[in-house]
Amino acid sequence: MRRPPEAGFTLVELLVVMLLMGIVGGFVTTSLVRSMQVTRTTSERAIALHDIERSLQVVGRELRVADPIYLAAGDDFRYTIGAEVVRDRTVQIHTFLIEEEDGIQFLFQEITEYDLEEVIDVGGDPLKATATTLPRRRLITDVDNGIEAVFTYHTALGTEIECDPETESNCDDKFADASQIGIRLVRNLDGQEPIRAETRINVRNTRYGRVS
Repeated sequence: MRRPPEAGFTLVELLVVMLLMGIVGGFVTTSLVRSMQVTRTTSERAIALHDIERSLQVVGRELRVADPIYLAAGDDFRYTIGAEVVRDRTVQIHTFLIEEEDGIQFLFQEITEYDLEEVIDVGGDPLKATATTLPRRRLITDVDNGIEAVFTYHTALGTEIECDPETESNCDDKFADASQIGIRLVRNLDGQEPIRAETRINVRNTRYGRVS
């Protein structure tokens, strides 16, 4: 009897299979890479949004309970604001500053504390009491491209107050009469739409002081 030929694959069949496997593998790899990019983009955006929201909460919390709120002199009002808060038997001056470091804009918080009893003894003026300055804190930490931030001032109807210190001499008075104070943040992300966030605080019952 003649033995049947052994079954096997021809070279052409092997090449076809390898080609098909390469095509399928390419589709799978492309899908995985795109999925990972989407996941990374979504994660970066979520982290950035959380960072911004947390920062706005910090600023908003102190400004809401502040009495008084300190306005910076001149055109610094857009980038510096102070809040005096009584907490845990201390008087705290929270100063929020928008400054640049190495060409990138950041939002900082500085806290100076005074003993409440000492402040009362010197007539209620914290600046006449002994100060304890806490380390400066950068509120928005996860920043690659920086932020665009500005403090805004509004009327009781929500209209933003506009004043150019270079051409107008009464900007301090205009902003001191504001009924609302806000902070506007724009966070830039590589290859994505910027994240824009804003919060406003009603300060109609807050008296104002000025800091230079």
